[in-house]
Amino acid sequence: MINKELKSLVKAEALLLREHATVEELNNLDFSRVMSTSAQNCIYGQMTGNCYSRRATELLSLCAVPYSLHLRNPISYPVSDNEVFIASSTRTYYSPVEYYLHMSSNSVFGLIDYLKGNTTTLEL
Repeated sequence: MINKELKSLVKAEALLLREHATVEELNNLDFSRVMSTSAQNCIYGQMTGNCYSRRATELLSLCAVPYSLHLRNPISYPVSDNEVFIASSTRTYYSPVEYYLHMSSNSVFGLIDYLKGNTTTLEL
């Protein structure tokens, strides 16, 4: 379910991603390849090569709060006492952006344009 709280978290995460991701990482984003369930083609996977990488975990920890244990079954915020992402070969939590894009794939165009700096407004 997409609600106001989720949209607010997505906007906050996107703003921080614009600040913390490198220009090269942001330029790696390609909306035609976004696949929320792929380690290489999800948002963080495209930016860093793999969403399980140390850099992806670093960006997640800098820019997002854990939002959902499953892409189809959100957990009320906050989902844990630990508000950081831990590097591992599997994902423990998904970020608001990851969850939002899985639930509303039409929004990927606007989100990527915003992240790349092609627009200053993120409409969700």
